[in-house]
Amino acid sequence: MKKALKNEEIGHYISYGVVMQQDKGEDICLHDVTSNQAIINHFIELLNHYQVSAAHFEDVFADFLCTGEILRFYPELAY
Repeated sequence: MKKALKNEEIGHYISYGVVMQQDKGEDICLHDVTSNQAIINHFIELLNHYQVSAAHFEDVFADFLCTGEILRFYPELAY
């Protein structure tokens, strides 16, 4: 999902998030995840490739952020 947002410190920006649609129950949404569309697209590709279930969605996202996957987009974060 793509949203135009405003923050007092940084002003207007475009933010991307993810929605996992479920057959039963409410959809799972992660809003305002990143302003980098390539990151969210890569994450969605991984979700689809590995057919991640709703039960593991948020854990997989946390792992994505905490592993080397994110460093592909932000190598300066590596120490």
